[in-house]
Amino acid sequence: MGAQFLFRMSPRPGVLILFFLLTAGWVPAQAQIRLEGLADHPEASVPSIERENILYMDVVSFFRLLGHTYFSSPENQKTVIRVGTRVVAVTPLNPFVAVGDSVFQMAFPTIRESEKVYAPVAHFLDLIQGILPDRIHFDPKARRLQVIRSPFNVTGIVIEEKDNGTLIRIFTTESFKLQDVSHFIRQEWLNVTLLGARVDSARIASMPVSAIIKQIVPFQYRNSVQLSFLLDRKVLDTKVYVQPNEIMISLRSSKSILSGAQDALDESKKRWRIDRIIIDPGHGGRDPGAVGSAGLYEKEVNLDIALRLRRLIERNLGVGVLMTRDSDDQFVPLEERTRFANANDGKLFISIHANSNRQKSVRGVSAYILGMHRTEQALAVAEKENSVIQLEESQAAYKEMQDAAHILNAIAQSAYLQESEELARLVTQNISNMAKIPNQGVHQAGLYVLMGAAMPRILVETAYLSNAWEEKLLRRRDFRQTVAEAIYESVRVFKEKREAETG
Repeated sequence: MGAQFLFRMSPRPGVLILFFLLTAGWVPAQAQIRLEGLADHPEASVPSIERENILYMDVVSFFRLLGHTYFSSPENQKTVIRVGTRVVAVTPLNPFVAVGDSVFQMAFPTIRESEKVYAPVAHFLDLIQGILPDRIHFDPKARRLQVIRSPFNVTGIVIEEKDNGTLIRIFTTESFKLQDVSHFIRQEWLNVTLLGARVDSARIASMPVSAIIKQIVPFQYRNSVQLSFLLDRKVLDTKVYVQPNEIMISLRSSKSILSGAQDALDESKKRWRIDRIIIDPGHGGRDPGAVGSAGLYEKEVNLDIALRLRRLIERNLGVGVLMTRDSDDQFVPLEERTRFANANDGKLFISIHANSNRQKSVRGVSAYILGMHRTEQALAVAEKENSVIQLEESQAAYKEMQDAAHILNAIAQSAYLQESEELARLVTQNISNMAKIPNQGVHQAGLYVLMGAAMPRILVETAYLSNAWEEKLLRRRDFRQTVAEAIYESVRVFKEKREAETG
């Protein structure tokens, strides 16, 4: 009765409501910490909150603005950030932070607020300052972070020995394009030129080497850097892959080829021929996927487009096509889909989906390749597509996949990153042009369905079921046929180009 009396008598009920919210522990809207010194983000800011006079900042927003990649696992709630050759891992409500192989304890634990992880600014910066390529000055009174950019954009080199050769991983603070990287071998030296690169020569020259690479010698020129690697043995072939903040160069050496080398090389050429394609209609069975406001099921759309695509490929390319499912009533675990692709010696893996978003106005086509997500959109898609494991009888197989280190390792060992991105770009461009819908581009995400497939693999989000107009489009047979034709045309161009390059 007392509360009713107060509501009845108060001339300003809004004041009373605010009083109840504050006494219940409600915190006003988030403040921002200014992030200064970024040429590409001149008015950047990082979300922050304050607890007991301690200022906390959003960890992901901070690293993303600095250009570093990250991965967040919805299962164990851990966020992992790649900073050059090192990895930083933070966990909600936990004072411990993993930096590389070491674990440090902050004076205060992190905070989880609105699905974001906040770390105490001063304590967190003390821990990570040593691995950041840039210096960060924190002014708590002004709520300002001043970034003093390093003059160098090549931060480190890691050399990894594999069963079939060597992988050189060059870490950068900027994303280089493939055309910015050139290489040649002269005598015993592999020379790699990076256009627009700047390097700390003394630091790079002291990087650990390996049995195959005996020495690293950097040369800084006015507009480029040449990294020279002294080789211990003859290299049969090299391949360059570029992804955000990293350049990878694979070397296949003569000692990795056993007897019958020429036969093996000929067999390798055959394996590059795209003679079998795996089409994966997303969801199915007890997993309907996204559901449009008018009741359209994603699993039905995915299957119909996949069947149309199969007919086009078989009829026009004469290539074998296998599907991970061929009916709406069939539920296939994510792990089984890539296992099926590998067991059947697939040369391409195309997973077909329809997207959804809380913002009903969002429209367009997008495609995903395996990688560390760099946007909230990519994280949302990964969480949506990975959530299907909750419908599987056992999630044990995915425990390792939830570890960001596993994803980083899967990316590093993949020989198909560049090809996957090329195919994904063709698909988004063709669907956008032919179906007349916006192109949201190609993104990276830690998608379980793409892990482990030993071939170029992409996940296509054809359109948005959450958008009323695009749901109407997805319901139409002619639109689905157009989408299938766009994907087919992408596969045709990709196949012809790849087979021409490999002979």
